[in-house]
Amino acid sequence: MSRLNVKIIAPAVVAVAAAGYFALSSYAGGKAEKQLEDFLYENRLESYFSWKSVSSSPFGGTVTIKDITIESREHFPVELSVDKFVIKNFNDAREQMSADLSLKNVRPTDPDSDFAKGYNRNVFGFLLAASGQTAVEPYDVNVSWNYNERDRTLKTQLAIDLPNLFATHMQLDLEGVRDLKNVLLITQIHPALGVLPSIPAQFLGMDRRDAYRQLEDLKNITINGLEMSFKDQGYLQRANLLEQRYNITPTKVDGNIEKERKQLFNEQYEHVYGKCVKEYDSGYKNAKKACNAVIGTLFSQEKGFKVSVKPDSKVKLQDFERLDGNKRERNRFIERLNLNMTTY
Repeated sequence: MSRLNVKIIAPAVVAVAAAGYFALSSYAGGKAEKQLEDFLYENRLESYFSWKSVSSSPFGGTVTIKDITIESREHFPVELSVDKFVIKNFNDAREQMSADLSLKNVRPTDPDSDFAKGYNRNVFGFLLAASGQTAVEPYDVNVSWNYNERDRTLKTQLAIDLPNLFATHMQLDLEGVRDLKNVLLITQIHPALGVLPSIPAQFLGMDRRDAYRQLEDLKNITINGLEMSFKDQGYLQRANLLEQRYNITPTKVDGNIEKERKQLFNEQYEHVYGKCVKEYDSGYKNAKKACNAVIGTLFSQEKGFKVSVKPDSKVKLQDFERLDGNKRERNRFIERLNLNMTTY
């Protein structure tokens, strides 16, 4: 995610998270909404944030904020709407921090506004252009975490459902986490971890020296488990159809052009799949299944894939650097990860 993308999304996330945080300080008798109003007033945010209603469950386990609008015209514009923001299992005690946050139907308030056009172009531009689309449909986001300071364990997950693009889900189980902040830099450990969400160090108030210290600490965190899934919901299918139509040139003068394009595209798939198997088959017993899951999804031969990592032995985040070693070292590391990949 580029810095521009983060600048556009960050204010919305911060505003919604802040609202949820202070709404949770009191549940019963409408106090949640009053505390939310007080917080926004005290921090001079009341002009940016509005909602239709705030409700809570009888025992305070769930807070629901409906019809949220976030607007800011200072510095850079933000005009977002969220149908429903649900907060569950919130705990902000020092020794135990947890929450389950769910946002339903996130979208620009006015789909024809300049903000909406910039939002689609700068945040989702590549995905939309590659699949021949101009706007992302309203989408859902779910994020949760459970951090135990005494045990230094963290379980967290993120799910994003983009109806006209794809759905993805990531779940991470870590041990040895001394500071929650450094986990947000996890993708900087190795490119293989780039699929996980992260936030640039400058948005966490870190200078280069602070970021370096956090990264060194992060390398010693143990990974107990990682699960990830990706399901195509139109993005790859449309992108591959456009690839066949405009970037694959038939070699025959006569005949069924579309049929030949499809055949040439399938030959590309077979070539990339075969190259993947050749690269990993000698050291990874499930190479064919894994290559079929990932390459098959990329070429729309499969609907999606699921990844599961459950190491039998201790694996630190810094061990992902072994993927850059020789083939023997890399294969041993993959085996240690207890990696399993399947299709939908």
